[in-house]
Amino acid sequence: MYWLLLLFIYFLLDLSVKPISSLKCLDDSGKPVDWWILYKYPKTKGSQSRLFTGVSYGFITANDQNGWKLSAYDMTSPKSMIARTLKPFYSGNRTSLSWAFYSDQPPCCHASSSFAHSKGVLMSDCRSGFWLIHSIPQFPNTNEKIYKYSTNGLRNGQTMMCLSLSMQELANVVNANLLVARVYVYALYIGLEKSALGEALKKLEHRFWSPKLFNEFEFKIGEQQFTSYYKSPKQHSDLYALIASKTCDSLRVETWRHPPGNPLPSNCSLSKIEVENVSEIKLEFKNSNLTGSFSSMCDHSKWAMSRKKAFNCVGDINRAESQFNRGGGTTCMIGNKNVWSSYNLILSTVDKCQDDPDPPKKYAFDGDHSEKKLEQFWNDFKNKIQLNSITMKNSKEISDFENDFKL
Repeated sequence: MYWLLLLFIYFLLDLSVKPISSLKCLDDSGKPVDWWILYKYPKTKGSQSRLFTGVSYGFITANDQNGWKLSAYDMTSPKSMIARTLKPFYSGNRTSLSWAFYSDQPPCCHASSSFAHSKGVLMSDCRSGFWLIHSIPQFPNTNEKIYKYSTNGLRNGQTMMCLSLSMQELANVVNANLLVARVYVYALYIGLEKSALGEALKKLEHRFWSPKLFNEFEFKIGEQQFTSYYKSPKQHSDLYALIASKTCDSLRVETWRHPPGNPLPSNCSLSKIEVENVSEIKLEFKNSNLTGSFSSMCDHSKWAMSRKKAFNCVGDINRAESQFNRGGGTTCMIGNKNVWSSYNLILSTVDKCQDDPDPPKKYAFDGDHSEKKLEQFWNDFKNKIQLNSITMKNSKEISDFENDFKL
């Protein structure tokens, strides 16, 4: 009996010293991160590039912000960052967690257009969890026992953003964003009913919607500032025009451009601010020589960026007249020059307003990656001089041009 008592005490001590892991966003190596952004590339007919198989993706994380990185995995892999992040749900312990899956295109059923044009996942253990914002139809499938990527998400480009948050912060997300937008929940479970998150999820389950027409919700993850902008279906307007007027800065927006729904052209009528559509994306990576480009017509992603300020958003609603009567939103990263520069690098063509000055791009990156971009621009400019027989009056003009690209 004595040795059994000692064994029991040892077992208790062993449990007490083991760290309790918290639920968070996980990167490609399985390490927890404050946030990540994922861009899944479209499947392009006739392309031999591994970029356009329909499952390849690039990413930026809180721990690796200086430019897009091409993943060694694809969206179907259990080692992908999305599969790793969702693994707790597919590990047989889902009833020990609290979670809500919402989508305007759920894998199980039909969602009425009276609900938000919005897709995402909230998941938490007893301490913390994550909020996943995405654009992928019929994903994730909660009826599956293992992670599977949606076959409906292969053809077009898609975006995702994962944010690691505490239980209280996740409750705030529900109250400030999801209840305003009126999302369609297709799977929900409340692990801790008496927690703040449990109370918020009950409201979501019973559709106790917020009366607000539009809401801004500010929060921080570490030192990174975020602002969510969510609108009610009763707010009959373009979300991105609202954001541009709130921030007093022009936006460049990439969303679904196909009919039906009357996609909106670039908005050049606003006073001093504009909302321009992105029409082509080019791909470059800091860890690969692979390059490519694709049209916004094969891109189902929803993201936006300021024309000049360090302001980047990932969301779930389109620029279209049909969206005026839908709830939805986007969540924006504030003041991160590295992420802004990463997005600025992939802008190939924008449907610009006539007064868009389109200033020279300046990069916030450190090291070889930025030097490579600067060298490329300088060589392109010199080639242009030779091709067009352009002459400069004096060396000062060359110096002025070089100064435009100082890092």
